[in-house]
Amino acid sequence: MTKFSLLFILTGSLVGTQAPERRKDIPAIARDAAGCIVSIIMSDKDGHPVAQGSGFLISKDGRVVTNYHVIENGTSAIVKLPDGAFFIVDGVLASDKGRDVAIIKAHGENFRTLKLGNSDRLQVGEQVVAIGNPLFLESTVSNGIVSGIRTLEGGKFLQVTTPISHGSSGGPLFNMAGEVVGITTLYIKGGENLNFAIPINDAKRLLSAASSDVHPLPNEAETATTPTDNDAFAATPSVCRKNLALWGAEATGRPSHEVTRSIPIVELSLRLYEMNQCGIVDNSDPDREAAYQNLYGVYLSPLVGRWHAFVVRHKLINSFLAAEAGKEFTGGPTPDDPTIEQCRANVNEAMRKPIGQIDVVELIQRDSEMDRCRNVDGDGPYKKKYEIKLVEYMDEIGWRYKLFLEKGGLMDAVIKEDATVPEARE
Repeated sequence: MTKFSLLFILTGSLVGTQAPERRKDIPAIARDAAGCIVSIIMSDKDGHPVAQGSGFLISKDGRVVTNYHVIENGTSAIVKLPDGAFFIVDGVLASDKGRDVAIIKAHGENFRTLKLGNSDRLQVGEQVVAIGNPLFLESTVSNGIVSGIRTLEGGKFLQVTTPISHGSSGGPLFNMAGEVVGITTLYIKGGENLNFAIPINDAKRLLSAASSDVHPLPNEAETATTPTDNDAFAATPSVCRKNLALWGAEATGRPSHEVTRSIPIVELSLRLYEMNQCGIVDNSDPDREAAYQNLYGVYLSPLVGRWHAFVVRHKLINSFLAAEAGKEFTGGPTPDDPTIEQCRANVNEAMRKPIGQIDVVELIQRDSEMDRCRNVDGDGPYKKKYEIKLVEYMDEIGWRYKLFLEKGGLMDAVIKEDATVPEARE
């Protein structure tokens, strides 16, 4: 046997054992990743949402890779799958603030997972795909190329042309074999297609050193320079209209409790806040403004209902009503079938009367009355007045519950129970 033929045999056997991963198209990568990419919602001690980002599952027992900056502010967190399922975050397994990488533990099991690749093999010009959840537009897919591999402050960054938006931070960047090769992390405002990802090998090194011990979330004090995804909550007309189309389609022809049953209470609060903001920043079209108000109503009543249910379930209703002591109570039972004349007289009186000092029991009665009047006289010129007072009363009732829960330090408990007790969302 000649040296040439021996070399050929050795080379051929090496190639046979190191065959490259099969190349996939973008739809196949997106299909295979379904159910593995999560939204992460951070909340402070009062249950207020403070940040939203993305992450991805890498183990059946709930290990999630994300950016450190996504989880650095807040005392509690949930992860939400695109199918509506959501899980409490137990804590942090490992983190590297300098490299902006964190591995958190979602409370659950039998999760679908993604395969990790080798970011050291990436080449400039190679095609990549990003999937994330910008502004709760879940499983958003975009593609591009690796336009550079940069070394900044002692670490590597992948410069990509794949668009990265607020809320996508922490999501996976795939090669065309469907392997995760990066963690999308930031984009430069004003820089055309200047987007960056952290090589996945940074996370793999962190994983190899991680223990099974769960540590509390960082809960760092937020500063003006902290790089968070809080701008995900900054409503703009274009974002408002996208979410109006998406969420409006979910709500069409369905009762509000059915629409919201699968939505975690933190996201429900965010949607409510956004619809309120959208009605302010995008009010050039009366029909669209009415649609924002309608969705606001869809989210408001179930949210207040969950707060009320928590108070009742934990036998706190007497304490709640005691906090109302001293407020004016001028009402009484209203007829189950009020006349149009009664309705119009009552709503005119209600439009003149401030509600801040009205007893919550009367607020609930008035809210019920306006709902009945809307059914009796809903096609007439007073329809708008009934709807305004309905939202006002429910807003005020919700504010009273929220204030009570916050003062009692109970919002964290509300969020956790909402995620773990099915009847909490009924």
